[in-house]
Amino acid sequence: WLRVMRVGNTFISEWSRDGQEWIFANSQTQNNWPNTAAYGLAITSHTDDDYLVEAVATDVELKQIVFDAQRIIPISGFAPGQSANGIQVAVEIVDGETADISVVETPPAGWTISNVQTSAGTANISGDNIEWNANGASGTITLTYDLTTPADAIEGKWSGTASDGEFTFPIGGE
Repeated sequence: WLRVMRVGNTFISEWSRDGQEWIFANSQTQNNWPNTAAYGLAITSHTDDDYLVEAVATDVELKQIVFDAQRIIPISGFAPGQSANGIQVAVEIVDGETADISVVETPPAGWTISNVQTSAGTANISGDNIEWNANGASGTITLTYDLTTPADAIEGKWSGTASDGEFTFPIGGE
């Protein structure tokens, strides 16, 4: 199984053995894409000779993704022992739609999470993660938190996923 999703200007590819559990493969952001786009399926033999290639595609569907999630970090860099206030994950749900949103936000390991707040739903700190659930959400909802870097911090990497129960993809931004 293969799945390609478009969220804004980001294209996300995933694969699955059973069509139920999806594994992230890659994402690519292309600026200035129009709001609408044509789509299709292609196949190639990847050779320079005249081999004919044939494939059968079944169960092809076109579905609208109803949300996008972006991370907003209000400062450009961190120093050891420094605090950063007001880091956000903003989830935008398409006008007129509602969604049950689940977010797992993972700041750099060992950094201290504090002051977790949401505009909708509930959030909990679980180890090095923030788990946020907002059922029946609409419009733009936000998760806001503060971080303190360890005194010996050299660098940090964020990760995280957002899901509506059908689609799961990495949180954009950083």
